[in-house]
Amino acid sequence: LPDTYRQVLILRALEGDDTLTTARKLRITPSNVKVRLHRAHHMLRREYQQVLLPPLSHEAQPSCV
Repeated sequence: LPDTYRQVLILRALEGDDTLTTARKLRITPSNVKVRLHRAHHMLRREYQQVLLPPLSHEAQPSCV
């Protein structure tokens, strides 16, 4: 993750800080904390899906019969 998203994710998810505390520590608005956290979750979700659920090859796809 880019540093701006990683910082928010660490403070919120690992450190257990609330939105306002995270905003104060990073000197950003609470709204920005929420946006960055949402984007971090989205980025991680996409990465994990690519690693854990690789696309099926053409041969391995179920057929509609």
